Amino acid sequence: MIITKDMTFAAAHQLFLPGVSDKENEELFGKCYRKHGHNYHVHVEVEGAPMPDGMILNYYRISDVVNQLDHRDLNEIIPALTTAEHIAAWIWYEIERSCAGRRVDQISVTVKETDSSSATYAERVH
Repeated sequence: MIITKDMTFAAAHQLFLPGVSDKENEELFGKCYRKHGHNYHVHVEVEGAPMPDGMILNYYRISDVVNQLDHRDLNEIIPALTTAEHIAAWIWYEIERSCAGRRVDQISVTVKETDSSSATYAERVH
């Protein structure tokens, strides 16, 4: 069985590599080198078996993870380059941590940064 949750959050970020000059960062990341924001769309799928409480995972647990990013500077939260790929992975790991004791087999997180750009991180839960 699979549950899904769709959410949005607004956040700022800047793509840059520490130790690299401003000019090199701008060449690497273009306008994304400057601090800017997005209205992100997140789609989460959690596959597993319902527990005695009737749920695979409470939707509030997913909301609690994603809400940590809302109206924040992602560079202060995510310990990696704040690309859509790393944001999706960060959300995945945070949701996975909240699945302890649940019968969850797989989690998939898609982060849509713009109307035409998204990244998905999906992995089986260990």
